[in-house]
Amino acid sequence: MNKLMFLRKQRGLTQKQVAEIFDVSTPYYSMCESGRRTPSQELLAKMAVFFNASIAELFGPVSDRTIKRMANYDGGLPAQLLFDLISSPPENVQQAWDFLKYLNEKEKDL
Repeated sequence: MNKLMFLRKQRGLTQKQVAEIFDVSTPYYSMCESGRRTPSQELLAKMAVFFNASIAELFGPVSDRTIKRMANYDGGLPAQLLFDLISSPPENVQQAWDFLKYLNEKEKDL
């Protein structure tokens, strides 16, 4: 059993309930949980905070190839930043994500 499934079941939640919390479809969450899909950067941050675990704790060791793929996904963050976030505690992930959203909003206002 993988870590996401373990933590979800430990909280007594179904995949559907967790998908609703994360505002994603149940099939998408299920594929992320089973490892058939790579979660978006936003979902990774939400998962880390919700489950109070680092991204590395949730998904295990992350290869350089995976980091590069994630860096090119949804507009992507630089690979080094992603690597740093993956090994960070959940509160740091949330702070970093909030700051990135803030910067994105400021850019829209310009």
